[in-house]
Amino acid sequence: MRTLYILKQDRVVGELRAEDTQPSQYTFVYSAKASEADFVSLTMPPLLQSVWGPRTKLHPIFDMNLPEGERRLYLERAARVAGADDFTLLQAVGARQIGLLRFVTDPANPRAKVTPLNPQRLQNIERGLEFFESVFKDLALGSGISGVQPKILAATEQLLNGATTTPGTLITDSHILKRDRDAYNGMVISEYLCTQALKRANLPVVHASLSEDGKLLILERFDRRDGVALHFEEFCSLMGKSSLDKYDTTYERLVQSVQAFVEPETRQRAVTNLFRALVAYRLIGNADAHLKNFGVLCTSFDDIRLAPFYDAVCTRAFEDVPPTITLQGKASWWPHEVLVRFGRYCGLSTGDVDAHINTVCDAVEATLPQVDAAGGGYPDFAPVAERMRVLWVHALEEIRTKRRKPQRPALKYPRRRRRLRTLGPGS
Repeated sequence: MRTLYILKQDRVVGELRAEDTQPSQYTFVYSAKASEADFVSLTMPPLLQSVWGPRTKLHPIFDMNLPEGERRLYLERAARVAGADDFTLLQAVGARQIGLLRFVTDPANPRAKVTPLNPQRLQNIERGLEFFESVFKDLALGSGISGVQPKILAATEQLLNGATTTPGTLITDSHILKRDRDAYNGMVISEYLCTQALKRANLPVVHASLSEDGKLLILERFDRRDGVALHFEEFCSLMGKSSLDKYDTTYERLVQSVQAFVEPETRQRAVTNLFRALVAYRLIGNADAHLKNFGVLCTSFDDIRLAPFYDAVCTRAFEDVPPTITLQGKASWWPHEVLVRFGRYCGLSTGDVDAHINTVCDAVEATLPQVDAAGGGYPDFAPVAERMRVLWVHALEEIRTKRRKPQRPALKYPRRRRRLRTLGPGS
């Protein structure tokens, strides 16, 4: 039997055990003294039961931060665990995670080895890909963050130094770095611009910046409040699904889950922001808003709030693939009337729905000059910027004129051997 100790703020709250059977059997056991505050998942309260399992797949909360796609293959090779099961991979990356949890084999020595990065250096990166590769090998093995796009967690010297003098706290990471993808040049600039559009719509988003060459996206961690680490949990985990099932839902079910978990004080605001975000995703052409791209932050069962929005990309500028999750029964680019019905489903009046749609439309339109400037400032991004402009203007016209049957804009895409790997159940 293999064992990983689950730590929360450097305290052991339980053990994850794997029985070497075929298939493997995973069981999580809370420590004998675990209190209500020691929960590892909002769906696994320790006072309800102390033993969760056995089960043939990792519990969703542990599956949540496993790397995917190219990152998984790279880490398997780097850690020499080729063909490893999920438990072995979690052991390889579990010492540094998004949120509060960490997974270690030796609770007496839980801290991951981190090479700190100077905050000023993060703010003045000229050659993004070169910088990324220089730190990737050192940080990637300790970066427990899900997703296909190459990304790592970065600790700044400031936070690392602070952690060494503050007993009982994590070596907190301050940033997420995401590099451009070779096959989809311009994706990180697209994400940066889409984040700016959401920000203009007064939606809570992560703070983002670009390296000077536009090849590296630098995101500040959002799972901190006034310097205190928060529990973060994706809706994939909250809805009891593994990462492979991140598209197996509807946005109506997502609303129901938000209403079930978010505290009453901010619940309607969270649902309203979710509605506004989906309006924005319709306008900016983000077809990949799956369950791993929505989450909550919390300090206790009585303090659960919707996390800022993240991973917003104009996927339609790279491939014209429709949304991967249905809204009002439609897996297509939703017309105005579908958005209105969804807004009413979210508990908003007709007047409020119209006002929110208009606000988001104005925010997206106000971001178009930034798209144009990026196309002029980053020559490799120019073709993507041109497609983004056409798509955004086209979507704005369709929603504002309330066109009942959206039409596909006339665009030419580069020929690709395979579809965008962030889309679809196989990603």
